[in-house]
Amino acid sequence: MNHEQNDADGIDEMLDEEISAFETGAPPWDALDPGIVSLVRAFSRMPGIITVSSCEGHPERDGEKADWHIGWKLRSADAAVSIIDAGPHPEGWLLTEWLLWHANDLGRAGYDIIRSTSIPAPFLNFPGRALTFWVHGSLSGEKTMSPDEYLASLRETWEKTGYGDLEDAGAVRPGDSP
Repeated sequence: MNHEQNDADGIDEMLDEEISAFETGAPPWDALDPGIVSLVRAFSRMPGIITVSSCEGHPERDGEKADWHIGWKLRSADAAVSIIDAGPHPEGWLLTEWLLWHANDLGRAGYDIIRSTSIPAPFLNFPGRALTFWVHGSLSGEKTMSPDEYLASLRETWEKTGYGDLEDAGAVRPGDSP
């Protein structure tokens, strides 16, 4: 085996380890903003997605521009294999579609809630990991929702659309706090 092959194997192994850590990671509960923990906990129990960013919003620092957000990515269809090899989790795709519909519907109803995606250049991320989905809520304005109010709306709408109890949506993952 030549030197170039050894380097490639090392990079592949490192990439596999990073992807595995990403796939099985749990939110750092003690590092989260207190005002968003309930929403992150609910998202972390949903099938096929992993929360990658959250913030409760900081009006004392950001003034009227303050908003809260939650961002997530799709999990692999097979937890033992990277998303490149297994494809995205089918329940994660369906859930993401539903979550983005819900946020869009709140926005159409006049709430200061928006949904968005971000996708930096794929070569700056692990393959299959560039796309992030977001929900943002303004903390100032005429029709705002806090993260907890958004979660209450999410639960109510989830149950009314026939999906059952949001608390039962997916299992608690290893590392989650009870």
